[in-house]
Amino acid sequence: MQKRAECKNQRPANWPVLLDDATRKTSAVFADLGAQMLATSNKIATLHKAGDQNGMRQAVADLAKSNPQVVDFALIDKAGIMKIVEPEECRKFEGSDISSQEQVQRALKGKAVMSKLFLAVEGFRALDMEYPVTYGDGQTVGAVSALIRPEQFLDHIIKPMTQGSPVDIWMMDMDGAILYDPDIEEIGRNLFTDALYQPYTSLIEAGRKIVAGGEEGCTQYDFLATGLKRPMKKNAFWRKIDVLGERWALVATVAADPTTVAVQGNLSNAMPAEDALRALAMNQKLIDAIETDKKDAVLEILKEHYSRYPCYSVQWVTNDCVAVGGFPPENSLNNYKIDAVKNSSDAEFVKKVTEGKESVFDMPLMEGGAGRTHLVPVLTGGRRLGMIYSISILPKR
Repeated sequence: MQKRAECKNQRPANWPVLLDDATRKTSAVFADLGAQMLATSNKIATLHKAGDQNGMRQAVADLAKSNPQVVDFALIDKAGIMKIVEPEECRKFEGSDISSQEQVQRALKGKAVMSKLFLAVEGFRALDMEYPVTYGDGQTVGAVSALIRPEQFLDHIIKPMTQGSPVDIWMMDMDGAILYDPDIEEIGRNLFTDALYQPYTSLIEAGRKIVAGGEEGCTQYDFLATGLKRPMKKNAFWRKIDVLGERWALVATVAADPTTVAVQGNLSNAMPAEDALRALAMNQKLIDAIETDKKDAVLEILKEHYSRYPCYSVQWVTNDCVAVGGFPPENSLNNYKIDAVKNSSDAEFVKKVTEGKESVFDMPLMEGGAGRTHLVPVLTGGRRLGMIYSISILPKR
């Protein structure tokens, strides 16, 4: 029987902090969009009562201009007809009857709603966020709609946070529909019914656990790695959010690989690991490779070092905090801008790189857990070319 990670009364030590940031930002973006739509629907109610058609179109156009990540915004009349659609290139859909759509029917009853994933008249699977247009006496005369293409809208939020990191984040609704995934081919599929997932019973079981589980939790499953065709074991951590009554789970996955376990070092090495990293920073081949920006050569040197002094990872970072790469690749950042604003847990690392001095410190890892980081500057002719660093996993307490 496959052993599973369980989250009971507290989070596990390897909880990925990146998931908290992604959840918070996703919720904030939808809340901000909702606030804008509510303000616009209230404005349109006044314009509608006055019969100001030009004013209503301008209000919808302003909303579209402020939110280019949304495919289009529409003003729907009380019969379910799209009367105004913006931006201009989407006006061809004006006059479309969408009265049969479930979320439109609910919005025209005076309720702000988020749809489930559905096939839009625009020809793609979408989410539809709607706010009713209601007079002061409670009469609903229409609705303002935001048509969202999940792979674009959510990519705008999540990709900048995860690109180049060992963490993947995907999102599903409580029916199993995949709303977002780094692999675009999976978006719109259903985890429980699509043929792609049927051979991976542990993935389907994990999905059911997420649906039935609480606001957050963790599990483990086997599935294809992003961009690969062979299955791998993944640790999965989820957090749920609510957008106008629709429940979604953001799921962060990290490779559950034996090489990620803490390694005490190779006792046959005559030189301590700390001294070996200092010696590596003075290696002329490494200096030449970094100075000439030969990434492949740098990675080969780091790989060789890792084979003699195994740890969680050994990596290379530039002076402006771009983690260029390292070994093993599954535990290393790849052309990833380390930013304390984007991820607050990176503040200490950014500070140490900016100072440019050798240092050893403990910090949380974005893929979960905590590591001891040893940073050493790479110098030539009095200039700092960047830094190399090793990470060793701290034992769980």
